[in-house]
Amino acid sequence: MPYLISYDIENDRLRDKVAKRLLAAGCFRLQKSVFAGQVGDTVFAELFRWLTQNIRAANDSVFMLDIGPETLRQADWIGAQAPDWTLASSPPDVLFI
Repeated sequence: MPYLISYDIENDRLRDKVAKRLLAAGCFRLQKSVFAGQVGDTVFAELFRWLTQNIRAANDSVFMLDIGPETLRQADWIGAQAPDWTLASSPPDVLFI
């Protein structure tokens, strides 16, 4: 399922760790603190667990929104587009034989 994830994290080191986790989970960066990606249930659960353990609720926040594939395809850009946007919004159809 596609997710939209954004964060506001004060600590530089933690912010970098979160970004690396999101990239490793298969997300791509839309903006500096906004990511999107097709994340499976198991990967999402692990990511959610890790974030829950590492984010300090008093200072930091992470917003995670389950968006349907149709919503992702209908999104519009104004200005510079994320490099991976076309691939994420319209994944190619592939048949493995």
